[in-house]
Amino acid sequence: MPAEALATLSYAATLFSLGLGLFGLIRPQGALDLIGLQTVPGLAHSISEVRATYGGVFTGVSLYPLITGEPHAFLTVALGWMLAGFCRLCSAIIDSAMTRFNLTSIAVEFGTGALIALPYAAAAFPGT
Repeated sequence: MPAEALATLSYAATLFSLGLGLFGLIRPQGALDLIGLQTVPGLAHSISEVRATYGGVFTGVSLYPLITGEPHAFLTVALGWMLAGFCRLCSAIIDSAMTRFNLTSIAVEFGTGALIALPYAAAAFPGT
């Protein structure tokens, strides 16, 4: 696959990551609904936690590679996505939670990480 196509896929997957971050920041209740969690009534910081973690962390780590174009920044985001998939897989096995949601999430997490990393992995192994 041409390098430009790989780079485009990487940027698109990073924009997907950024979109999830902005969604968590702007619509924290929507983010909770998406992942099947809920706030604790009476604890206002429940929403703050969603905005900070799902919003702030995802937005920050996704913006950095998009702004700088640094390969290591893209690889760091990719590793985060792939580790999320690995940890979810371990949890699904350990906790007997091999649900459709978890299987879909594992595929999305590994897929997003792979798409982000692809052009940089291809550059590291030319001719493969």
